[in-house]
Amino acid sequence: MDNPNNEGDATLKTRTLLAVLATIACTAAHADYDAKMEAQEAAQRKAAAAEKAKRDAAAQAQKSAAEQKMMRGTLGKEAEGKSDAEVALRPEDGGLHERC
Repeated sequence: MDNPNNEGDATLKTRTLLAVLATIACTAAHADYDAKMEAQEAAQRKAAAAEKAKRDAAAQAQKSAAEQKMMRGTLGKEAEGKSDAEVALRPEDGGLHERC
């Protein structure tokens, strides 16, 4: 004669096995996560981005200075005594330099 408890035992064993497998899977997924290392890497990325922004700003300032020097050289005596803004303005705005 069949034991009516066999079906319940199989279901319990299956559920237990699934719970154990789920626990193992979750543990393995988080085993590589290191919060301290993640924070350090984030700080390094932030510092690298700040350094790049600083270099870009310095390059832009150098480029602007070179353009201003070129404009003053091209305009010669017309640029003497004028501010950088006046030299850079278009003639219709009251400045000396005509932009392309």
